[in-house]
Amino acid sequence: MERIKVFTTTFLDQLGQRLQSKEIINGYVEGRAPNYSNSDTKDTLIEIDVFPKLAADKEEFENAQILYESMRDIDRTMASDQRLWAWLAHVPFMEYMAKRWPVADQHEEKRAAYIVNHWFVKTQTSSSYMRHGIAMLWWGAYMTYNSESDYPFELTKELFSMQDYTRTIFGMLGRSNNFVRALLEYVIENPHLFESHKEARIRFLMRRLNYEGGYKIIPSLSVSEIKKLINKYKNITEEITD
Repeated sequence: MERIKVFTTTFLDQLGQRLQSKEIINGYVEGRAPNYSNSDTKDTLIEIDVFPKLAADKEEFENAQILYESMRDIDRTMASDQRLWAWLAHVPFMEYMAKRWPVADQHEEKRAAYIVNHWFVKTQTSSSYMRHGIAMLWWGAYMTYNSESDYPFELTKELFSMQDYTRTIFGMLGRSNNFVRALLEYVIENPHLFESHKEARIRFLMRRLNYEGGYKIIPSLSVSEIKKLINKYKNITEEITD
């Protein structure tokens, strides 16, 4: 069994300050995590058999499924701990991160910001979690996994089929399970509506629902209620081409 850990807040603060160092940045370029000691980490109460093997050449959906199946015991509170995702990105999944998010491909002046975006969760905003290389996979699967379905990861596959989903769904209406499931189910249930101009139509619906959010507390609605709300815009959506 392997214990899941977190970095200490003190270590993360110090590491954040050191990210302006060319030596530290070059470590990320070469796929090496910054040095740390045992005192820089804390144990959580969660153990897993073995950390899964993620592969940069696999689809995001595949890695999300693999990760979530291995780390399903993480609860929502723990998954909101910024220290957890920093440790996971730098320790068990550093090799994957270095290949999936290669720092060497970035211009030198942008490398520090790139590292911050993908190796760290800097704020408690949904978009910050969805930029993080590992948190994005776990949260995406967590929000869409359906244990009552014959294919529990059907919505997960749809979520990772288009980058606009992870940018707009979580950016606008936060981490609301019902909202995410309602939108993805609606897309799957209406294939003809989204067989063309899919990205533009999703963006349109997101704007309309964000507007509706000023009048209704959308996350408090049921999945069926949210789908009815989406369906109100079906005719207009059919006319969207860009």
